[in-house]
Amino acid sequence: MVRISDSWVQKKDMSKDAANWDSRAETFNGPILSKDDPLISLIYGLADPNENTRVIDIGCGTGRVSMAFAKDV
Repeated sequence: MVRISDSWVQKKDMSKDAANWDSRAETFNGPILSKDDPLISLIYGLADPNENTRVIDIGCGTGRVSMAFAKDV
């Protein structure tokens, strides 16, 4: 597997990386996660969000995790 950071450091042609990401795009799609998902349950347990909680989406991924919190917070 090619690491994107290696591509930047080595300043190589990233068109192969783009094709790799494009070929994997469908694997990123899926339903919005819920509180039943292990990751979301863990975050809820650690963060203990309430109506005053703010969630920042840093632009990684498709928003499936962020949307899980948008339902409640």
